[in-house]
Amino acid sequence: MKQILLIIISIIVSIPVSGQAEDELVFIVREGDTARSLTGRYLVRPTAWERVVQYNYILKTGNLIRVPADLIKRDGKAFLSSVFGDVKVKPAGDSEWETAIDGLIIRKDDTIRTGLGSGVVLRMGREDQAILRSGTEVVFEPYESILSGKANRLAINAGTVLASTRKLKDRESRFEIRTPDSELELTGTMIRAKVNSQGQTQFEVLHGEMVIKSGGREVLVDGESGIRVE
Repeated sequence: MKQILLIIISIIVSIPVSGQAEDELVFIVREGDTARSLTGRYLVRPTAWERVVQYNYILKTGNLIRVPADLIKRDGKAFLSSVFGDVKVKPAGDSEWETAIDGLIIRKDDTIRTGLGSGVVLRMGREDQAILRSGTEVVFEPYESILSGKANRLAINAGTVLASTRKLKDRESRFEIRTPDSELELTGTMIRAKVNSQGQTQFEVLHGEMVIKSGGREVLVDGESGIRVE
């Protein structure tokens, strides 16, 4: 079993869902991580580690380390806010579930799961967010390609997600949703996506419009409409 060091880069303040700037974010330091590797992976510049040290005490197993949000690299990462109830995160390549906390940074291929009566908001970049309802499981799958550029993709394995994004000309990344039977891109859209126990997807457009790709065909769904993908 892969051993994980219990070093948590954590926030103490709550992060509002309203879109206001967050003060501190969270990541977990795992076995083999060093100050140099953490700086290269997460922070915006090499000298930023000095400020992290000022925020905290020595880098030691079990320590809670607070990181100013403006020092965190945003590309290919997301973070959690408004965690309530039983919310777990399984790091990519691991088999152990960890308890989620506000501000926890989500990395590529991490899985997030909400228990019954629980929920959490996943924030991606500065424009995109997804509210995970009770009994939901998703995987964060950011990627970058030469032709299409950067994308924050959320794979919904089960449950219900309310996803929204702002339509901006200077967007840093696209926002995509993938389910077991379909995929779509959100641009200035608010949708509700539900994947049932049979892996079937139901989409509702609450604002804007979207194009759903499934089975080699594309379907345009506009505001206040819904579609079930079979």
